[in-house]
Amino acid sequence: MDLRLSDFLSAADSDDDAIARMLAAGKPHPSRTYHFDVPVKIRRAIPLPSDTTVLVEADIRQADGTFDCVFRGANVALDDDDLAFLPPVVEPLRNIRILGVGAGRKITGPDVNRRIAHPTLGEREAVGDYYGIRTHQIDLSRCDGFEIADLVFEKTRGWCLNFDFCSHGAVHGLRFHSTCKNGDGIDVRTGCHDIELRDIAGDTSDDLLAINASAGPAVSAPSAPYWLWNEGTARMRPSFPARELDVRRITVRDCRYERVRPNVGCVLIVVAKNGSRCTDIDIADVSETSTVPGRINLFLGAFRDSRGTFRPGDIRNVRIVGARSAPATNACVTSNVSCADVRVERCAAGNGVLAELADETGFAFTDCTGKINAYPGYGNID
Repeated sequence: MDLRLSDFLSAADSDDDAIARMLAAGKPHPSRTYHFDVPVKIRRAIPLPSDTTVLVEADIRQADGTFDCVFRGANVALDDDDLAFLPPVVEPLRNIRILGVGAGRKITGPDVNRRIAHPTLGEREAVGDYYGIRTHQIDLSRCDGFEIADLVFEKTRGWCLNFDFCSHGAVHGLRFHSTCKNGDGIDVRTGCHDIELRDIAGDTSDDLLAINASAGPAVSAPSAPYWLWNEGTARMRPSFPARELDVRRITVRDCRYERVRPNVGCVLIVVAKNGSRCTDIDIADVSETSTVPGRINLFLGAFRDSRGTFRPGDIRNVRIVGARSAPATNACVTSNVSCADVRVERCAAGNGVLAELADETGFAFTDCTGKINAYPGYGNID
């Protein structure tokens, strides 16, 4: 069923109301394609059920003060009257596609972000991972089969695209521009597998790409300063077997990064802790053009693991081919843990330091240029 937003617009109604009518018209059908064929300014998230294609044929912008996703899976129903609410069960979702049509189709956040009182930090802009799922422009949980392609994201408000327990997906042809706290491009998180990230570029205020298996099986309410939930499935984690929390079989190809904050962010991080693993990660042709000083280009390790939950080999079977770091960055590949079976091929460092490693034994280097140093320790990571 093909539905065009222009057919539902009315001068008497808001763009959100027109979108709601279009979604309702498509709901009875086994599958539907929504054409966003006119520019819109929205205040509410657009919930997507299974077997839905969205064609972004005109730009989408969030109105000033909006505190919500642009697109979110319909299986994660949040409560505007209780920002801390998260459903205890998230049903599976399938076959979601969000595709830009035409060159440079944009999804843009608000010019002015909402300010919300944080329980420990006081009133502040509601951006970054302290403020949870609503800061993600696209958020999918438990979705099997998805594609997001050919879009430009501007004025993002946190991790721009976030996936947890998602599988068999393709994300490609995206461009990111962020200046906010935690302005990641794409986060592939708990339980995700069989996903390809290809032709991604951006000047972001944090990591361009994050492959993150650090949540672990326990569930507890967010605590200061992380006030709100960041994964739709967070309350379900104890119900899954431990190995289903791992992030596995992720392919990364042709990604380019420019740092915008000194010593913050990198082209790609692969992180694990709390008993979860990252395995079978295949990375090729990732590079940075940053002139802003940076510590890390490509990171394999654990963040702030003061309890020592990372076990040797929790990051394993990783192949890195053709990575390039900029002269302003300390090293091309950095690791603060003991990895297993990491193969680094044809990589080069702009400043001559190929790698900074806490434990070199799990790494094999072939046709690389640059020296290998001991991991020096970075306070904001360790």
